[in-house]
Amino acid sequence: MDYYSEEKFYQNNGWPPERLDYCDYIFYIDNETEYGPDYDQFALVVNATYPYIRLTKKRGRYHFPCGLSDSPAPESTYAQKPETERNLECPKIAWGIAAVFLANLKYDNNQKDYVLLKDQNTLFEDYYEKYWNLYKSLHNGLRLSNISNEQKELDFLKEHLDVICRLWEKSESLKRYTDLYKYASDVEKQYEEFLINRKQLIDNIIMLRNNRFSTEVREVFNNPYVKVYFLDDTIAPSAQTVVETLNSVRKVNITESNSKAHPGKTLTVYPKPMIDARDCEKEVIVGLNLFFSNVVVGNMQPRNDAYFAGIEKQILEVLDKALTTIIVCVAWFTNTKLRDKLIEKQKDGIDVRVIIYKDGVNHSKGVDLSELNHKEYRGERGGIMHEKFCVVDNVHTVCGSYNWTLNAENKNDEDAAFHLEDYKFASKYTKRFNEIWKRDGSVG
Repeated sequence: MDYYSEEKFYQNNGWPPERLDYCDYIFYIDNETEYGPDYDQFALVVNATYPYIRLTKKRGRYHFPCGLSDSPAPESTYAQKPETERNLECPKIAWGIAAVFLANLKYDNNQKDYVLLKDQNTLFEDYYEKYWNLYKSLHNGLRLSNISNEQKELDFLKEHLDVICRLWEKSESLKRYTDLYKYASDVEKQYEEFLINRKQLIDNIIMLRNNRFSTEVREVFNNPYVKVYFLDDTIAPSAQTVVETLNSVRKVNITESNSKAHPGKTLTVYPKPMIDARDCEKEVIVGLNLFFSNVVVGNMQPRNDAYFAGIEKQILEVLDKALTTIIVCVAWFTNTKLRDKLIEKQKDGIDVRVIIYKDGVNHSKGVDLSELNHKEYRGERGGIMHEKFCVVDNVHTVCGSYNWTLNAENKNDEDAAFHLEDYKFASKYTKRFNEIWKRDGSVG
């Protein structure tokens, strides 16, 4: 079967028509509604990319628009009408998983209630597989060949969750049918839980494959916190050092777990005030994924290099290593090439933050940082904010006399030290950056 977006139906002389699957039950409305008492059945549009339900009218011995046949004829009056008129005659009322669920109900007269025709888990699995397979077929190019199937599925889940939420928001008119709306609303929430559980399963698969970690949010006396478990708990002290540098984290303790499922040392992570524990958990996962991907104990290879010329090129190469974060703190910033690289990495999904000195040079000759998350500061003790460093992924650090200016690259005698794959060294600068960032300053 070919699938079409909603706006594609009936565009070419009534083609392609919607394919309708009429539900097995007829409902009766005691009171007059906006739609009128003659709307008594749902029809699921099954060839839509995301299925939706139309209300159908009983006209004598047949149903409008196509007398219970599987689709309106392209040359029929209904197919030739504009979409606004079709929606007046057969209003759309539910989308997505809610629509599929409603089409799989029947009414049991003995129970005076609706009954699901298909097992709910099977319904969820079939719906999920349809869109997961579609996603895979659209993301199988060579440029994506180095991405694992698990990572692709995680990317799909994020997109799919967003889609189903938007489709449910469109289903407001279903509220006119109180019982059906309640049942559909419950199913919508259960499907979201199904997706969240699926995500957790994939995270666990990745964790087991890479000997990494798992997380969960807990709460004691209304104080939520994040718990981190390790397959190899000897890594806990090193992981603690990484997590302590994260912007959302207030405190990290190493605690002993008596759980049979997760014995040994764990991390108890407390978020800063006003930070949601689930947002903190997300940042912890990103930070630890980076930690395990790049600086696994036993595989660390810290490298230290010093450059006195051609520093711009070396900085660009370090910025290209970024997987999650880039922080930059320099007194003066006039180099557009370095600015453009930061914007490029931000568009790739990297979290970029910049601190500069608040003075006339940056205001008159500095680069435009409006596209980047940045702040301007005076010196804390009344002098110049004279720091010059950059940290990538809390792993790679660049520091020295080099400001990110054209003069530093082309005229001045400068130095820059590059400390690569050294998270302990990087963590000190990350903490320093966060200290400055939290001070009162002009927000860009």
